[in-house]
Amino acid sequence: MERTRPEYRPTPTSGGGAHLVLHLVLCGEKPLLGGMAFDLTGVTEVVIGRGGPLGASSRSEGKARVDVPDPTMSGDHARLVPATDSTAMIEDLGSRNGTRVLGQTAKKGVLRDGDWFVVGRSAFLVRRVTTVVSPEPYRAGAGSRLVTFAPALAQGFRTAADLAPSKVPIMLVGETGTGKDVLAQEIHELSKRSGRFVAVNCAALPETLVESELFGYRRGAFSDAREDRLGLIRSADKGTLLLDEIGDLPLASQAKLLRVLQDGQVLALGSSTAVQIDLRVLAATQQNLDQLVREGRFRADLLGRLAGFTLELAPLRQRSEDMGLLVAALLERYAGRDAANFRLTADACCALLERRWPLNVRELERVLQAALELARASQEIGLEHLGVEPRLSSPTELEPAALEAEVRRLMRLRAGNVSAIARDMGKARMQIHRWMAQFGIKAEEFRPPGAGPDDDGSEA
Repeated sequence: MERTRPEYRPTPTSGGGAHLVLHLVLCGEKPLLGGMAFDLTGVTEVVIGRGGPLGASSRSEGKARVDVPDPTMSGDHARLVPATDSTAMIEDLGSRNGTRVLGQTAKKGVLRDGDWFVVGRSAFLVRRVTTVVSPEPYRAGAGSRLVTFAPALAQGFRTAADLAPSKVPIMLVGETGTGKDVLAQEIHELSKRSGRFVAVNCAALPETLVESELFGYRRGAFSDAREDRLGLIRSADKGTLLLDEIGDLPLASQAKLLRVLQDGQVLALGSSTAVQIDLRVLAATQQNLDQLVREGRFRADLLGRLAGFTLELAPLRQRSEDMGLLVAALLERYAGRDAANFRLTADACCALLERRWPLNVRELERVLQAALELARASQEIGLEHLGVEPRLSSPTELEPAALEAEVRRLMRLRAGNVSAIARDMGKARMQIHRWMAQFGIKAEEFRPPGAGPDDDGSEA
């Protein structure tokens, strides 16, 4: 793998001051590189261009250079200048393939926290942070799937690793597809417990069979009980039990589960003798359990037993700096020996960062599986291989906070082009202006310097 650790040494900020980090998110020509972070503490200018092994080097007076093994980039392709602790200016240096800022070709542009740009077939992103960042991602041990560049998620993974050897119950919270089951399996592996990892999808258990499936039964306990059955809880003895979608467990079963957690014993249906068990319990949910408690749909005492520590997994759209790590891992998993031969076009790199990923990492996994099959002959993944993003709700169905976040995301993506945003959302320009007034959003704050009004329907 062509990469080196950066040679430059950023100067630590005093008092945890905020500054920017430049992430190489994804190298389309060599996607197995995975990505790298370049801390811009004390850096006044970064030139990005084609080079040998991936890495960064210092120059005099705060200037630095980032080299990427991307033959579609020019030697000196673009220059990035940190302007404040949360903004930077990006300028194309007359490259042959241009620079795309949030998907739009631009000579110059303003980058804010979370904004991205593509040079050649390489995607970069800037993040505002308060600590000096390592070039390499956090990884919870050799071979661990807990890997990220996102500081908050890295702290969550560290906490999970620290708690793994204990029996502290952990509640995993996150949207569907964010990897709660993967995190639970990794916690089990790190715990070194001798028993099995048993995952129970509470939402998939028929209500009439919940108790027999969870607690087991003795032969003859009911008409179809032709033999003794341990049940899922006892199957996890000396191991780890994951109660996935715990919010969907019926109230009657919640009471019995609470007794198991309190007493450390399981009473099978049809039995008069409880069995002692040694159990580590993890729970996962995408629901607001506090709200379910207020509605009387979830027991407060059970929540207290399960939420010894709560870890929240960020959705993929909030951790775009990890896109290259995820793409590399998925390519290696599904392309095998051919993984190193696959490339992604610049359009594909843009699409991966532009997409909202409502189904998160699970959606990315399925999209790349399909893309690998469709592009197997050419081994070049293009925009046409990535399919259409699923729409789980229309803008008018979104809660106000989610609607504001969507309008702001599109403002950044379309560089303040209200006409383009209206087309994206399937709404009239007047409706976009109403939402902008409602949320205090000004289009000019998202436009590059010198850009004028764009409500004539032209693209920004």
